[in-house]
Amino acid sequence: IDIRNVTLSHNITAEELDRIPKARSFQGIALVAPGVNAGEVEAGMQVHGASGAENSYLVDGVPTNSLIDGRARENTVFEYLQEVQVKTSGINAEYGGALGGVVSAVTKSGGNRFTGEGHYYYIGNGLSAAPVQRIQLSPVDNQTVFHVQDQKQQDNRHELGGSLGGPIVRDRLFFFGSYSPRLVRRTNDYLFSNGLEPDSISQKQTLTQAFGKLSYSSGRRVTASANLLATPQHSRGTLP
Repeated sequence: IDIRNVTLSHNITAEELDRIPKARSFQGIALVAPGVNAGEVEAGMQVHGASGAENSYLVDGVPTNSLIDGRARENTVFEYLQEVQVKTSGINAEYGGALGGVVSAVTKSGGNRFTGEGHYYYIGNGLSAAPVQRIQLSPVDNQTVFHVQDQKQQDNRHELGGSLGGPIVRDRLFFFGSYSPRLVRRTNDYLFSNGLEPDSISQKQTLTQAFGKLSYSSGRRVTASANLLATPQHSRGTLP
C-alpha cells in the first residue's frame, strides 16, 4: 500500500487485454473498473455519478476529449496498446478539469526483436438471430391484422489488420506500426408511400485506425519518441 498516494486506479496490461472480453476501443476498458457505468446520454460513461463531460481521455499523455460533449474523439484498438490505466478518484492536479475519471492509454514501442501480429474480427447479421414476428395493421382497410416475419437486415462489420515493431538501429532507434481498417456494410429495407412501395437504403463506411511510432534511447540519459495516430472515416449512404 502506497500511503503517499490517494489515487484509486486500475492498471490493465497488454497481457490482460489479450485475455479479457472487451470492446474494440480503449475507452471500453474503463467499464471493468469499480464505480464506472455506461450511458449514451452521459457521453459514453460516468464515473461515481459524474457526467461524461467531466472525464478525461488521454493517449500517450495527449488529451483526446471532444470539445462538444467531452467524449473521446480518438479511438485506439488494443493491438497497439501496452497498457490502459483507469483513475476513478483522488486524481492528481495534473488532470485539471477531470472531475469524473481519467482513462489513459500507453502505446507500444519497438524493441531489439522483430515482433508482429495479424488479426481479423467479424460481427454481423450472419451471427445474429432472425427478427421476432410482429403484428401489423393493413394500410389498405386499417382493420385487417396479420403477422409479418421480417428478413434479416444486412449489417456486416469486418475488421482486419496487423502490427509490426522492431529495431532500426539496435539498442538505439526502434519503430512500431499498426493498421486496422473497419469495413461497415449496412442495408435496411423500408416501405415507402404509406407502406406500399418497398425499397432499401444502403450505407458503406470505412473506419481506419493507423498508428506509427519512432523511439530513440541512449541508455539512461536520453529517451524520446514521436507518434502519429490517424483515424479518418469515410461514409457513403444515408443511414444514421
